[in-house]
This record gives sequence, structure tokens and C-alpha cells, in this order.
Amino acid sequence: MVEKIEFYETSSNNKLTEYIYDSENRLKQRVTTGKMIENSAVRDLRYEDHFEYEDGLVSKISLKDLTHYYSSYDIHLFYDSEKKLIRQENWMNGYMIGHFNFHYENNRMVSVYNDSTTPFETNTIFYDAKGNVTKHLYIFPKICLEDQSPENMKNKNISTSTTKV
Repeated sequence: MVEKIEFYETSSNNKLTEYIYDSENRLKQRVTTGKMIENSAVRDLRYEDHFEYEDGLVSKISLKDLTHYYSSYDIHLFYDSEKKLIRQENWMNGYMIGHFNFHYENNRMVSVYNDSTTPFETNTIFYDAKGNVTKHLYIFPKICLEDQSPENMKNKNISTSTTKV
């Protein structure tokens, strides 16, 4: 089990992350402290992530950003009857601020999507023969602030950009 991870670049840019487990060796808390440079000033940083479990699976992660108080939110995780993660919802101050659905084939997660897209439309995960992820393809539309009426778009080349991770 991981107990600590330390990153040190300079005395003004460093962090230490500590992992705290319960008696069943489940991760209960991740605490990150250190220093960071923000807006040309050195600031203390502190993040505290708390993990909750249901039926042996992580059901909620509370991300507490004590450096930027407006950045704290909760992640709720939902599983199917086979204990595969099927949905993640992000909540802040009682409002859902985002979500992801997870699509599986042959017991492997192969796509991440949301309620306004379909599996493989914007996100695909590829595996090798050993079951290791070899590529994560994420496609996003280019932003076009012009008039997109059919008349104006006839001779425009609007495509998608691809980011590979």
C-alpha cells in the first residue's frame, strides 16, 4: 500500500500526499500539503479527499480543496449488479455539475460518455492482447463562434480534433 508520495521541485513548489487506510486496508483519506506558486506568489496548499464505501465499493469521494474553497465537490459512484462502475456524478453545493457513464465490452471499459452522447461518440479506450490500455482517444468538436446557419456552413470545413492520451 502506498503511504506517501512526495514531489519536490523547489522550496516554493512541492507537495506531499499521505494516504490513510482503515482497519480493512481501504483508503479512507488522501491528504496533500505543500507549497505552490499562484499569481506570482507562493501559497500553502492543502487538499483532503475522503472516501466512503458501500458493499465494499467506493460510493462517494469528497474532494476538499482547502486552498481554493470554491473548488470542493463530491463524486458519487454507481455500479451494476456485477460491481462494474457504470456512472459517476459530480455534485457541488447540492447541484450536479457533471457526470460520466461507462460502457463495457468483454468486461473491459471501452468508452466514457454522458447523457447527451452515445458510447464511442467522443471517447474510446483501446487494449492490447494482455488487457493493458494502449490508447485513450478523446474527440471534441472545434469551437466555432461564427454564424452556423446552413447557408453559411456550405463551404466551411468543420471537423473534430483528436487528443490521444
